[in-house]
Amino acid sequence: MDASTLSFRSASSSARSFPFLSMSAERQDLFFSLALTALPRPMITPLCRIIVARLEHRIPGLKERLRPLDGKTVFIQPKDLTVGFLLSISNGHPHLTAISPESLPKKTDMDARLEASLEVFFHLLHGESDGDALFFSRDLKVDGDMSVVVALRNAMDGLGEDLLKDVFTLPQPFRSLFNRAGGVANRCLDRIIDPFLKKTAKLENRLSKIQAEIDALRQKEEDIPLKSVHNSIEKDQENNADLSGTAKNAIELLAPAGTPAALRSAIDAGANAVYLGFRDETNARNYPGLNFTREDLKEGIAYAHQRGRRVHVAINTYAAAGHMDSWYKAIDTAAELGADALIMADMGLLSYASQHYPDLSRHLSVQAGASTPAAIQFYYEMFGINRMVLPRMFTLDEIAALKEKVPIEIETFIFGSLSPMSEGRCALSAYATGRSPNLCGVCSPAEHVRYKNEDGVLISQLGDFVINRFGKDEAAGYPTLCKGRYIPKGGEASYLFEKPECLNAAEYIASLRAAGVTSFKIEGRQRSRFYTTEVVSCFRALLDAEASGKSADSLPDVLNRLRDLAEGGEETRGAYRKGWR
Repeated sequence: MDASTLSFRSASSSARSFPFLSMSAERQDLFFSLALTALPRPMITPLCRIIVARLEHRIPGLKERLRPLDGKTVFIQPKDLTVGFLLSISNGHPHLTAISPESLPKKTDMDARLEASLEVFFHLLHGESDGDALFFSRDLKVDGDMSVVVALRNAMDGLGEDLLKDVFTLPQPFRSLFNRAGGVANRCLDRIIDPFLKKTAKLENRLSKIQAEIDALRQKEEDIPLKSVHNSIEKDQENNADLSGTAKNAIELLAPAGTPAALRSAIDAGANAVYLGFRDETNARNYPGLNFTREDLKEGIAYAHQRGRRVHVAINTYAAAGHMDSWYKAIDTAAELGADALIMADMGLLSYASQHYPDLSRHLSVQAGASTPAAIQFYYEMFGINRMVLPRMFTLDEIAALKEKVPIEIETFIFGSLSPMSEGRCALSAYATGRSPNLCGVCSPAEHVRYKNEDGVLISQLGDFVINRFGKDEAAGYPTLCKGRYIPKGGEASYLFEKPECLNAAEYIASLRAAGVTSFKIEGRQRSRFYTTEVVSCFRALLDAEASGKSADSLPDVLNRLRDLAEGGEETRGAYRKGWR
């Protein structure tokens, strides 16, 4: 008897003796939620302790990732249970206690509170949902200190694990209890719930197709004719038939990597390259629990290069006067470990990199705010930049005209959050919090963000300023001042700069390529690995479809998946379709 037979029999035997293990993940989640409802409360806390102990044993990196949360307390309330869970962190060890909402300590004794359905929490623990998207849709409620919530989210998501995997191989007395109930639950699911779910799925599929048809009709009505750039699309398609990422003139799909897990997810989903930053103020996404250590970067570069992909390191903030060492060290480390490109804005750092590492590609960050051929030419001549990341303010024709006048590659954003400010020049966040996005690497620092839910209204606050109030059924957005509502004298609250919405330029793939764009950049290093996987796989499908002569409209399911991830639940084409000038 060989090892594979032994392994198979062992697994089969386990499933027979414990029907719960033979269930699909969806059934396990449903059954576990029923079990939590039925279990006597005194048994739930011991069950939680067992699950946490198994997690710590299976995931050695858990303790280190949770250590920055020492002393913090988060209350987790599944809406469909009469019991909640108090999560506290001590010396990197998580402690999970079942507690009724009535027995909770005062709000002032908790750092944050999360509320959602059990299904939502299960999806997050499985790594099958994006926390930001759930927050936008109001399926996940958040109260309290956002720095704690963000650090917890990034710590758990950065593990790159299905946190519920294998935790249900429980000891007695839970094994016997679940064993007896599992058989009954399976029969109930087969006879009652499965037929209902199948009918619901068919109905949702029909509604999705109808919505896609409606969106397509609206798009045709709103379409603004574009200029000469469209004339070259057909010819350009003939010259660039292969967009799979292997052809010399193929478009690069550049994905965000906020954690090592997101890096692996992006590459596995089809990204040609990823961009990332170190865990400090040298990059413009300096959030708690996010980014890379030296060892993380070393392993990430190895993972990418083994698969023929590239790694770009963002060192795109402005160095503090008299304290340049951190920025110089970041450049040295990236070069030493074999990064493929540096993304920078500071002229002093560009000069340092060009002198010390002349063979390492230098990309001019959008933070530099260079938006004219003369400005870009200056950076090219002075620092030998190889690529320009364009600010999100250009039309398609303007990009085409610019590309004709500059001798370097052009990179543009294709999906993600927008900023209406002149890139790299925003001072609103610094005014409200005392921390500059350009120096500290973070817009709306999480420790200055607070959320409150009052009678169904979500109130977001940055520093001492209330910046938005989202109604009960209104999709939420990020807590940034540029996307806040303002009250003019004698008027009503309204968006002054921009609404919370998400750039999606999927329909302009062919036009952007014809305009001379080299790289399509996905925004979102602060998002989850699920977001990264979804967006990369969607745009890989869209690029492959465009290469075969198909439009984005031919993939309605892909467009719907992208729409589900949009900030504020809304999409925009940004400046690519600029009808106001």
